[in-house]
Amino acid sequence: ALPILMYIHSAFPNNTYALNLSDPGKIVWQHKPKQDASTKAVMCCDVVDRGLAYGAGQIVKKQANGRLLALDAKTGKTNWEVEVCDPKVGSTLTQAPFVAKDTVLIGCSGAELGVRGAVNAFDLKTGELKWR
Repeated sequence: ALPILMYIHSAFPNNTYALNLSDPGKIVWQHKPKQDASTKAVMCCDVVDRGLAYGAGQIVKKQANGRLLALDAKTGKTNWEVEVCDPKVGSTLTQAPFVAKDTVLIGCSGAELGVRGAVNAFDLKTGELKWR
């Protein structure tokens, strides 16, 4: 039987874990990104994270440092990674990505620091920017 996986994601530094519910306590894979601690200083509303998304066999996650990634849901391998926004100008990612069919939607946080907002659409399979 295939394992039943549950995904857990933390606030900064945005660690992600896949747990096997058929074997309690077993971590199947983990993704622990390295991020510059200075990013925390420009994050809106504390160092929160509002979740993950799933689509096409991938876990889609964002990191506070402005990176959007797609991880293979079974192995945790990074399928693609793109830069969405830049914390050096006060722009971070705190919201959950949203998957609609073959598109990942996400926007940057930072309006309180004068950052101009935008909704970004990325191809779910390749990470290519479709529109902004």
